[in-house]
Amino acid sequence: TNKLSTIVGKIYRELEALYCKLIPARELKKAKQQSKGGLVLSMENTNARMSNLAKMEIYENRIFTLAELLEIIDAISGEELQKLAGYLFDSTTFIETIIQPAEA
Repeated sequence: TNKLSTIVGKIYRELEALYCKLIPARELKKAKQQSKGGLVLSMENTNARMSNLAKMEIYENRIFTLAELLEIIDAISGEELQKLAGYLFDSTTFIETIIQPAEA
């Protein structure tokens, strides 16, 4: 439908902007603050905390302290995010899946 193609087009423009342009410093700072805030809040929930600890053990073979995780987030650069976005949204390997209601 026309609405769907408009929405998909906007999503693709945003994805392209992620790997074509460096994220502005202000926006990067805001994203880091939001990530760190979410991480700290997730530590208050026992289930979320245990899940995070299990993931660290499985994927990293070690447990990071909260201070270490906050330092890692702070150390992320705009260039690193741009490189990651280019890898994740590479048009030669990116697979698009759209789920929508069947038309009546």
